[in-house]
Amino acid sequence: MDVENLYIDGTEVTASAAELNALHGATATSAEITTLAGVTAGTAKASKALVLGTNKNVDTLSIADGGLKLGAGAGTAVTATAAELNLIKGTERISKFKVVALTADDAAGKIFSWTPGAAAIIKGLFLDVTTKPTNACTLDCGVAANATTLGDNLINGVDVATAGLYSNLVNAGTNGKAAVRCGATEYVTGSKASGASDGIVGNAIIEYVLI
Repeated sequence: MDVENLYIDGTEVTASAAELNALHGATATSAEITTLAGVTAGTAKASKALVLGTNKNVDTLSIADGGLKLGAGAGTAVTATAAELNLIKGTERISKFKVVALTADDAAGKIFSWTPGAAAIIKGLFLDVTTKPTNACTLDCGVAANATTLGDNLINGVDVATAGLYSNLVNAGTNGKAAVRCGATEYVTGSKASGASDGIVGNAIIEYVLI
């Protein structure tokens, strides 16, 4: 039957035959179709389907803490809360920490060595010695040209005869400073200054800010 105009209960059906055929085989309920009504691409709306904008963008989403995941596959959950993330707002540079295990080795730079890989300010250096060396031992720590050079501009000659926490803030020694600039190719190293490091166990905790 060829019909030019179709009316149902007095209302003209303005959809074309092609548009009506697009619904052929659809199993969506009226409630499901309603979730698309009033949707604007790129704008989230309560109880409505989400349609991304032309740049795959959306204006605002409310996600429960721990509900955001980033990365391939199942992704990695972002465990920071909104309040914690907001602490970064307006902060151009934030402090970071690197933990490096101490090694019993008396060669220069062998107690520990680490490079930030970019220019940085070393704000703090902490030596958490959990097991003291077997014999008397002092350490030098600081920024050096490479991983096998002794540096002493953060901690100079600290005696680690007992297990404990040492830092450039309390145990700086003669040459130690509160903060030191580290170039992109430079290292923060820990070295035996005197005695022997045999038996030492612990970590160096380096606080730094990339610049």
